[in-house]
This record gives sequence, structure tokens and C-alpha cells, in this order.
Amino acid sequence: MNVPLVFIHMSRENNIEYCLRQAAYVNPYREIILLGDEANVCFGSFISWRNLADYMDGWSLFAEVYRHRSPNNVKLEMLCFLRWFVLKNCMRLHHLNAAFYSDSDNLFYADISPYEKVFRHVDMAIGQYPEREDDFHYVVSPNFTYITLGCIKLLCGFFVQLYKHDLKYIYAVSEAQKKAGGVPSISDMSAIGKFVKERRKTLKMANSFEEIDGSLVDDNVNSQRGPNGQRFALRDGIKDIVFQDGRPVCLDLEENRRHVFNALHFQGKAKKQIPAYYTGPAFEPVAKTPC
Repeated sequence: MNVPLVFIHMSRENNIEYCLRQAAYVNPYREIILLGDEANVCFGSFISWRNLADYMDGWSLFAEVYRHRSPNNVKLEMLCFLRWFVLKNCMRLHHLNAAFYSDSDNLFYADISPYEKVFRHVDMAIGQYPEREDDFHYVVSPNFTYITLGCIKLLCGFFVQLYKHDLKYIYAVSEAQKKAGGVPSISDMSAIGKFVKERRKTLKMANSFEEIDGSLVDDNVNSQRGPNGQRFALRDGIKDIVFQDGRPVCLDLEENRRHVFNALHFQGKAKKQIPAYYTGPAFEPVAKTPC
């Protein structure tokens, strides 16, 4: 059976429906799972919907030790950590040896089977920025991640141990960010970066932002700077995307060549652009009708 693609999202605003439908459209033989809440149960009419609340085992162990160090509100940062616990429990209870995780603002334009073929021998594939590494950070972006059950168990345990026994690291990173003129911002990505940095010698890791079969996954459609040194052309504040044969393409100004994307990540303010970049079949939005 193909490795499922899992989204995690609460509420049912219109944009998430576009992302789910397009993921299902370009991956017709793959199970698309939404771990959601009662507000979006209606999406179960076209993908596999499961109640996030059924997968909370072990979450309280982390919630009790979490210390907030972020300009974002506590609820948002806690939800970012929560996604890994509910994904772990879903995988465990449904006997999934591996899963792809996607942020709910990714639009996919291609079957992700090539990634499954490449990543099937690794424990974790996550977006990485090795050139941005320093004493405190190994920068990662989990917007498109492949992870095995064994690895996600280790990761969730690592979160608990980090906040329970290594607050010194959390505070040190906060102070380093202040000295650099920034605002302390410790998130699940900070913790995952530390996990990857410490475990990359004992676990098989891969970078989900690497080009595979001549195409790649976008890390952030708002960003000109790419994860592998690219400098993409921008238009109106986002990547200057054109479509060729149904796939988004953008010019890398550094290499003067066009990159083909398998997915675009409409992070933050770009979410409102999602309907305009949807290329799947026309549909009557379920999100506009009562569940």
C-alpha cells in the first residue's frame, strides 16, 4: 500500500478544501488523510477524515513541561507541537510504518510517488537549510515531511525530554536571538532542528527540499531565497509562477534556469492566493455548506 499523505487542520475555511482536493486529484491512488475536528468532518466526503481528538495519547506529558518562548500566541505554538503527537498516534493505531505529512497550505501539482521511492530507506526526510546552521540552530521546515513510526516516536519523546531536562538550551537560544537583534522565537521547528542535528549520525535523514526527478517542493511561496541557494524571481511579493504542462515553474535568477515545482507552500499572507493557483477539477465547496 502507498504511504498516506496526512494533513492536520482544525476549522474548515475555504482554502484547506482546495489543498485537500488538489492533493487527492494528483495522487489518485494514495490515501489522503485529514486529522481534523468536528468543524471539518464534511471533508470526509472526498478524503479520509479522522478526529484529531482520538489521537491525543501522550500529549499531556509535553503540555505539562512546555515553556513558551515565542512572539506567537501560546495556542498556536502548542498546536504546532501537537501535530507530531497526533500523527504519531494515528500511525501507531492504524499500523502505518511511515507517513507523509503536509502543512494544510500546500498545493500539490504532481504525484508524490517519486518521493516515496527515494525516501523509503530513510527514517526522516524534512526540509533543511544546512547553509544556515550556527551554534544554536539547524534550520528546518517541516511543511513536507516523510517520517517513519519509529522516528516519530523518538521525536515526540525528544520534545518531552528537551523541555523537561534541557531548558538551558531553550533559554540560551532565546538570549542568542535577542543579542542578534531579534525576538525570542522557539517553536517546534527549533526543537526538530536540534533533533535532526543530534540524530543525523544515528538515523537516516534526507532533505525533502532536494530536487528529485528534475523538480522540487517549494518551501515558501513568499520567499525569493530558496533552500538550496536559489534566488527566485518575484512578482507582487510572491514567486513569479508560470504554468507549463500543468506544473508551476519559476526562474532562478542565480542559475538563470527555471525550476519545476511539485508543490507550492502558501505560507502566511499568501494563503488568500490558494484558490487562484488551484488547478484541479471544478467543485462546489463543501466548506460553504453545513456539515
